[in-house]
Amino acid sequence: DVIINSFDFKLFKIPRGVFTLAQHPEFLYFHPSIWSCIYKRNFLKEHNIFVEEIPGAGWTDNLFQVKILTLAKRICFTERAFYHWRVKQPDDALDLKDLTIPCLRTETIHKWLHDNNITDQDIWTCLTKREIAYLNIITRAGTAKKIKKALPIINKMVNGLNIDTIK
Repeated sequence: DVIINSFDFKLFKIPRGVFTLAQHPEFLYFHPSIWSCIYKRNFLKEHNIFVEEIPGAGWTDNLFQVKILTLAKRICFTERAFYHWRVKQPDDALDLKDLTIPCLRTETIHKWLHDNNITDQDIWTCLTKREIAYLNIITRAGTAKKIKKALPIINKMVNGLNIDTIK
């Protein structure tokens, strides 16, 4: 259903052959990019998966990636590049203008996972790790004034994290 490329898996054993997300949930550690995968059109149509039109538009890849990876019965990783892009610098995440965007996307993902009865603890653990990285991006990208303004939504995200998963 999905062929994935472009992740930095230096710390992970790259899976060979066909697998599922349950077998390799570490694919959720990384900030997603829609263009890093090749999708079967029939799969997207069958599951009614499309890029959500979200006000602010930023980070729409998040829910799309979670949907495709959790619903795919077959995933394959390839090191072969089919698409080439400019490599961003690590601090490009600091370009985040609206500090609430990662929090709002996290909330949407959690709702979708709950609505679709996705309870696999490894999937939730990998997402939690990514969400903690998002909190780091928020604190590095925001001034004290911007963080204070976004604090209610940031707090909601933090309170939504599973403490047992963090432990």
